[in-house]
Amino acid sequence: DLLGGSPAGRDLRAEAGEIYEVHLNDPTHAGEAYAKVLVDDPSHAKASEGMARIAESTGDFETLAGILEQRAETAQGREKVEALLKIAELYEDQLGDLGEAEQRFKAVLEVQADSLDALKGLDRIYNRTSNYRELLTNLERQVAVAPTPRQKINLDERMASLYDEEFLDHASAAESLDLVLKLDPTNDAALTKLERHSRALARWDVLNDLYQRHAGLTADPARKVELLMQQARVLAENIGSPNQAALVYERVIEAQPGHGPALEALARLREQAGDARAALTAIEALAETAPNPVAQAEQWVRAARLLESRGDRDAAIDRYKRAIEATPQDAAIATSLRHAYAARGDAASVVKLIERELALAEGDVVKARLHGEMARVLRDKLYADDDAEKHAKAAISIDPSNADALLVMGDIAFEG
Repeated sequence: DLLGGSPAGRDLRAEAGEIYEVHLNDPTHAGEAYAKVLVDDPSHAKASEGMARIAESTGDFETLAGILEQRAETAQGREKVEALLKIAELYEDQLGDLGEAEQRFKAVLEVQADSLDALKGLDRIYNRTSNYRELLTNLERQVAVAPTPRQKINLDERMASLYDEEFLDHASAAESLDLVLKLDPTNDAALTKLERHSRALARWDVLNDLYQRHAGLTADPARKVELLMQQARVLAENIGSPNQAALVYERVIEAQPGHGPALEALARLREQAGDARAALTAIEALAETAPNPVAQAEQWVRAARLLESRGDRDAAIDRYKRAIEATPQDAAIATSLRHAYAARGDAASVVKLIERELALAEGDVVKARLHGEMARVLRDKLYADDDAEKHAKAAISIDPSNADALLVMGDIAFEG
């Protein structure tokens, strides 16, 4: 006290405060000593640091913030930055005043524009307040100063997610993902997301390239097939390049023989292109690998009709037979086979087929129709009038209005 407010006196009071604080564990008298020093010299380092310790240990964060504010006003360079960061974190974590915390972090950036601590602090605040537009700007600044490629990738991925989820901005999200892939060309998640955004933007050429690139990178065979199928569909349906699509479908079949959807798509493309031979090969492969008899029969019928369209009746009949072997009860296939035999002029085979169908037929309507058709074939093609009359009568006994049977009976009566 004798030295009053002289520099030496202030130093002695600060030392006394430190003794009270550290050695006597008396924060009250220590605080009084530090306070007297700071009244005369707000920038006194030892008193300021001591008062700050006491405020922090007692939870008096408002006092601590005030002390740090005074320190920041007179400090320069790194010391000023550290004081402002400490103040900002106090407002953010202890005082719950995010507005004040934001202003202090911004003050740090005015002193040190590339302070990652300040940028990350603002990042936290913008997230907590859902201020996504400012958050995007902040993330861009973080990318500019991030020291490692991995950190830049994480920030660009966050930006892509924000553009996608909060702003529904596919174009900006795609730009951020492009930046990720420049740093990490094999990033599976970025490729997958960029494919989705490219589809939403109808960037078909870009999407085609992405699928091709992605398929070449993946080590998972099933994933590779999935990506190639997507690429082929884009080529066929969106870009309008069926020949290129067919080549990609062939890659799928090479990687996974018997892949049903690829075989189906390839057959359709070959049919559309007029390449009947290649289409037939694809259809028959589908039949061989069909998961059940009905699906198998469907493909054999498809092959038969393709062969019929080319005028190859013998080969068509062979495929219809295979279809019937798969589904013996299918009346529609039997009818198609009968028509194929009839077109070839093989009436005897038509009769055998009708006899087979009669043996399997259920219901009077079906039986009447088959007896009538049998009567027509026997009468018109084989000239077996007695047998024709027998079947015509059988049909009329079931269905008196059966046209085929009535016509046969009329012809026989007229000629008799």
